[in-house]
Amino acid sequence: YFAATKVRWLIDNIPELQRDLNSPEEREHVRFGTMDTWILYMLTGYRRNVVEMDNNERLAYQGGVFKTDVTNASRWLFMNLETMSWDESLVQAVCKESNCWGDSK
Repeated sequence: YFAATKVRWLIDNIPELQRDLNSPEEREHVRFGTMDTWILYMLTGYRRNVVEMDNNERLAYQGGVFKTDVTNASRWLFMNLETMSWDESLVQAVCKESNCWGDSK
């Protein structure tokens, strides 16, 4: 239900995710979000491209608005409820890249 611990488990236990987070080229494509984030992203300009990296074809998803509302964002355990924005220290504790999380509005 609360996603922070689940995301930490994914980062610690999924080698492909670890590889992507450690790669400057792939890191920008790593995203975490709720259902509303995915729906908004898909409905606002999502585009799928096939790119080549290290002789392997990979799918890169580009475009779309990557945001969530604060009611859903708070379920991640990263929301500062006073400022209604991501708490950078909590985000950094789980995922070093703050662009993994959509803007909260």
